[in-house]
Amino acid sequence: MILMGYKSNFIINALGGESSPKVRLSVSDINIVFDGDSITDGNNNCGTLENRFPSEMSKIILPLCKTFTYDTVAVGGQTTKNMLRGDFTDASTKVVAGKVNVLVASESVNAILNYDLKGDINGAATAQINFNDFTLYDEKMRLAGYDYIIRWTCFYPRKINASDYNRAEWTQQVRDRQTEYFNLVKSADNTGINKTWDAYTDLRDSPLLGGEENQIKDSLYFSDSVHLFCDGYKALAEYVYETGFLQLFQE
Repeated sequence: MILMGYKSNFIINALGGESSPKVRLSVSDINIVFDGDSITDGNNNCGTLENRFPSEMSKIILPLCKTFTYDTVAVGGQTTKNMLRGDFTDASTKVVAGKVNVLVASESVNAILNYDLKGDINGAATAQINFNDFTLYDEKMRLAGYDYIIRWTCFYPRKINASDYNRAEWTQQVRDRQTEYFNLVKSADNTGINKTWDAYTDLRDSPLLGGEENQIKDSLYFSDSVHLFCDGYKALAEYVYETGFLQLFQE
């Protein structure tokens, strides 16, 4: 049984085997673009740009490539629909001709949270709607010229103490919808059905940032329920690199 992901650079069989060789970084001209919300933008409690998630991941990749460029179009507060339309910035304009173009994208926090909190029409009333919006986003980015798409889904929000989140809007309904979205992506990645990306990272599996719901935040990594300090963004970058980027590339 062979299941094809959408325009995937790999053929994925029922056992998860890959038939295409990984791209060797040492002979490759890489352009990587990051898109998402404030977690990708990383301007919360992290100081300078070089300590944020895109910069930290790029520091790892830069010395391994023949040539390397990167850009970030992430905007705090934007939803998947905003990303799809390019309301603030548009990742589809960041493709560089003659390079291997890689897109690293994630968003579920605002899409799901803002719909409940504000009734935001740019949000997602269900997990399936957010999944469908990202499908359209991926298709747009393929047409723009991205060779590889790396999707990652977030960790669970943290409590600030044993009984409370620091944002009252993190209701059980919101958290359940996030879980449903995470599981939709993970299921598509496992089966190849409705898969529109090339590599996937589930931050719930991260030894430093992951784990089950209802954890109290680790103040070394988390500045609030969802945003990170510099060490947290570095941990995010290392995990997405190791479990997502290296599915497609070899050092």
